[in-house]
Amino acid sequence: MNNFEEITTAIQSLSDNQAKSVELQTAYYTDLAKQVTDSATELAEQTRNHLEEIAKATTFSGAFAANIKFEDSIKAKVSGFYQSNADATKTLVEEITKLYSAETAEAPAATKAPKAASKKAA
Repeated sequence: MNNFEEITTAIQSLSDNQAKSVELQTAYYTDLAKQVTDSATELAEQTRNHLEEIAKATTFSGAFAANIKFEDSIKAKVSGFYQSNADATKTLVEEITKLYSAETAEAPAATKAPKAASKKAA
């Protein structure tokens, strides 16, 4: 009967961790989709503004300088988006790792302790 309770507890713990994992992943992907949509909108608006600025340029040098400025701005934004996503992904992986590591770390400790105690008692 004790083994049945241990198995039931382990299955319940696994089920709870799976549910928490799904919640974490859902939040991550929801936020990622929002960030991608927002960044695409922002980049499209900046591109439109940039093209209008180039169209208004009266010299090649002015258009070229505007293009360099735009390119640098886009590089910085894309780099920021990448770093933000990398940080969020790292956090997700850490949270899921903690979720399953805690369960894995507890299980062997619980099974080792009774064996060590029973050896000492014998």
